[in-house]
Amino acid sequence: MKHVRVTLTGTERQTNAAYNKVFRCLPSKELSRGEYQPEDSDGGVYIVELDIQPDYVVSEINDIPRVKAEIVEMPDEIQAILDTFEDETYTECRRIEAEMSVYGWAMDWGLDASPYNIRKMNREDLVQLWLDAEEENRKHTEEGNTRCLALKDAFSEIYSTLSIEEQKDMDEELDSYGA
Repeated sequence: MKHVRVTLTGTERQTNAAYNKVFRCLPSKELSRGEYQPEDSDGGVYIVELDIQPDYVVSEINDIPRVKAEIVEMPDEIQAILDTFEDETYTECRRIEAEMSVYGWAMDWGLDASPYNIRKMNREDLVQLWLDAEEENRKHTEEGNTRCLALKDAFSEIYSTLSIEEQKDMDEELDSYGA
């Protein structure tokens, strides 16, 4: 099974109903996390991460009126990293996050040290990637230098996909940090 991220869009009531219909019946081992994030007065998104065939989710959600679903399957590289997750500790979460960042992916983790919100890097993640690279560079060790170069390569690859305007905004933000 592939790890997928499902984003349900609609009002909180609509997306909660969709979540309850589609995901509450799944065994807990397949469900990573579900959380509603309001965006505006018209609604928000309910993000669910799970290990299941996405076709099942799409067919179930398509039956729910006024709720849209977006499903993102994790690339094989990210899936392989997630498969190495061994124990629920902050150290393990940092390791997984660092390995994923090289591929331009990010994640969050909770107090229980379980990863969630696995996503392609957004602007904030990209800034953090650069700052992490700088922090590795300050270690003045061979391992730190190697890690710094890998992080900066990942940053450069993602940065090159940004529009000229987005690159200018990113440059200004990094300048504000003195980077």
